[in-house]
Amino acid sequence: MDFRREKWLGGIGVALYLFGFLPRIGFIFRISGIVLLLISLRQLATKFLEDKIFTNFLTGFIISVAGVGLAIFTAILTGAGAFIRYYVEGSFSYQLGALSGLGTTLAVFLIILYLSLVAGSYFYKGSFTALAIKSGINGFKTGGELLFYGAISIVLIVGALVMLAGWIVMLVSFFSLPDTLETQQPSDSSSST
Repeated sequence: MDFRREKWLGGIGVALYLFGFLPRIGFIFRISGIVLLLISLRQLATKFLEDKIFTNFLTGFIISVAGVGLAIFTAILTGAGAFIRYYVEGSFSYQLGALSGLGTTLAVFLIILYLSLVAGSYFYKGSFTALAIKSGINGFKTGGELLFYGAISIVLIVGALVMLAGWIVMLVSFFSLPDTLETQQPSDSSSST
C-alpha cells in the first residue's frame, strides 16, 4: 500500500504545527498543521483498518479546543463577577476582595486549561500508539508518550520542552514512514476444501 501522501501530509502538518509559536501568523500555521495532520491520520486509519488512529486524535483535539473555550468563558464570567462586585461595593476595603476574585479567576482558568491539555494529550497518545503498532514505527508511540507526560508536567517549565520533543519525534516518525508498506487485509473466514 502506498503511504507517500499520508507521510508528507502528516510530516508537513506537524512541521506547521511547530511553527505555531510565531507571533501574529503562528495561529494560521497551527490550524493548517492540525488540518493536514487530521487528513493524514484519517487516511492512515482507513489504510490500516484502525479507527483509533483518527478518532483518538480527533477526540483529543476536540477536548483541547473545548477546554480552552471553557477556560476563557469561565474566566470572563468570574472576572466580570469580581469587577461588578467591586463597583457595586465601591469601598477601598473591597479592592483587596476584587484582586482576590481576579486571582480566583486566574486559578480556575489555569486549572481548566491544564486538565483539558492533559486529557487531550492522553487521547493523542492513544492515537499515536495505535499508529505505531500498525506502522511498526515506534517513534509514534514515543512521541505520543512525550506529549502526554509533557502535558502532565507542564506546570514545570520542563513540560513544555518535553512536549516540543514529542512533536519533533512525531515529525521524524512521519518522515520515517516507508513509501509503501504491506498491510494486513481482513481475512476471509470461509475456507475452501
